[in-house]
Amino acid sequence: FEERTKYSGATQAALKRTDWKDSFVVNRPQGIPKGEVVYPIIQAQYIAGFRAAAKLFEVPALAEVSDQMRAGLNLLFDETKGNFVIAKDKDGPITGINSDGLAMLFYLNPQDLTNEMLISVIESSQTLETGYGYLNIEPEIGKTLEDDYHFRVWPKEQAEIIIGVNKFLKAASQNGSYKLLTALNHVKEVATRCYPHIGSGAETLKERNGIIVAEGPDYQ
Repeated sequence: FEERTKYSGATQAALKRTDWKDSFVVNRPQGIPKGEVVYPIIQAQYIAGFRAAAKLFEVPALAEVSDQMRAGLNLLFDETKGNFVIAKDKDGPITGINSDGLAMLFYLNPQDLTNEMLISVIESSQTLETGYGYLNIEPEIGKTLEDDYHFRVWPKEQAEIIIGVNKFLKAASQNGSYKLLTALNHVKEVATRCYPHIGSGAETLKERNGIIVAEGPDYQ
């Protein structure tokens, strides 16, 4: 499911990136993707949306669309990195480890990913782990950014990860997959590390001079 400005009759997008991480796209000139672009996290959101619509309006054809989109997830998985690509545009895959692979669990169902794929996402996401949650981009990329706004821990995303993991934990416990249960419980433990630091609802968390600092508006 591609994002493209021509669908709205515009000559360019209002934002460089058209998902919630709207500041820029890494590894692209001026942070702007080339032509049509697909984001795995948005793909997962569309899948959830079509499923919900199929149930709400009792239109099975919408569920069939979600199944087709679910098959498309495999095309967005980077076997080399062991995780989903950040995005894919006209110039090809934009690779790197970011938090979308884990946050997608909020929108997907357990049958959407194989156990092997899910464990791979979890293991490759270890590079995002901190003592206060998951960063939303790997340090190798994050340290090159001029602005660290999207190189922080976002409590709202930790919440998405925890809710998604709980859903997958239930399925894993029924299937008796010990390795997957262990991996999912680890993800939950990492994501909940933000709890002591969020106060009344910090937008982001970042370690500065050895201190975990809450930054941004208290809107959560």
